[in-house]
Amino acid sequence: MMESLHKPRVLLLIHSLVFAGAERVVVDMAKELDVAGYKVAICVFAEVEGLAAELDHSRISLYVVQKKRRFDFVLLFRLISLLRRFKPHVLSMHCRDALHFGAPAALIAGVPIRIATEHSVGPGTNQFLNRLAFGLSSPTLSATVAVSEFLKRFMVQKWGFRPERIKVIHNGVDFARLGSGHNPGGLRRELGLSPGTRIVGNAGRLGKEKGHDQFLEIASKVACQDSLVHFVLIGNGPALDRLKALAAELGLADRVHFMAARLDAPSVVTEFDVFLCTSQIETFGLAVVEAMYLGVPVVAFDVGSLNEIITDGVNGFLVSHGDIEAASGRVLSLLGDPVLRGVITKSALETVEGRFSVQKMTRAYEELFGVKGRELESTNVQRLPL
Repeated sequence: MMESLHKPRVLLLIHSLVFAGAERVVVDMAKELDVAGYKVAICVFAEVEGLAAELDHSRISLYVVQKKRRFDFVLLFRLISLLRRFKPHVLSMHCRDALHFGAPAALIAGVPIRIATEHSVGPGTNQFLNRLAFGLSSPTLSATVAVSEFLKRFMVQKWGFRPERIKVIHNGVDFARLGSGHNPGGLRRELGLSPGTRIVGNAGRLGKEKGHDQFLEIASKVACQDSLVHFVLIGNGPALDRLKALAAELGLADRVHFMAARLDAPSVVTEFDVFLCTSQIETFGLAVVEAMYLGVPVVAFDVGSLNEIITDGVNGFLVSHGDIEAASGRVLSLLGDPVLRGVITKSALETVEGRFSVQKMTRAYEELFGVKGRELESTNVQRLPL
């Protein structure tokens, strides 16, 4: 059955759909836009499994336009071709790579609404490229979005943006997705741990920016005080082998469990007793918000945007960046005080439900679209690598 072109069309462009924060936001936003009545597609530059599996059997098309080199001018022309075929009313570009190619392609293809969303500050060595990319593209954009007030300030101070040109839209979480598939006791059974074992964990990419070295330093101090606690790190990344070696060096080889990134990560996090975030920088703490919704109290370094999410002592705990003693003390206090855990998690749930839902985020983006979705007949899903 052919679908009417009167249905507003949105194409979300991002480099890939690996297990990571920006990618998670794009997939959840696509699903919410689909529910709201838009014809939605996602385009990526690299074919990976990851979160793409969630699009199977949905009405959301996935297009793969392979990027073969850093400056792939052929990709630009193939992207223009896709835009002319899909005819989106809105191109929503997420992260710098998408902006590099998406902004000129959208301009040439005549896409009416062109929105760029920045999710991270990027590595320090790339600040010149970030500034250049946004500086050249900004005049062609309908709107520029930052995912936190912290990131907006960074873009103003480091990239030369005028503050009035940046709209802050906090990332949102699909809470319905988090609430499905919970298997009480499943994590401890999977790891061969007794039911009474306490677990301190983290979920996120195993990269330098996430500070897992300090996670393990804190784990070492906590382990000395509590013989029943184990530690779980969920995620993939280049630091895996080094972190395993550090855990062994700290005498934690049998108490630190490394688990690969997985679609059912929320059901694993649900069984944490404490979520410990030792990120060196956080432009938006998506994993922190998810833990707060799942009823897991959070201890985190006070970096980046985390103080936009956590009020210290009210809905979680913030400690100074790198303060191992303070962080281990907060973790131990939560492990030893179920009443405190209950107070913190109740307040945390109220915070995230009121401020960080995927519905609230998507409605804010819709205000930038200038078109509203309408219910029309569904069509068959296409997967069209170009």
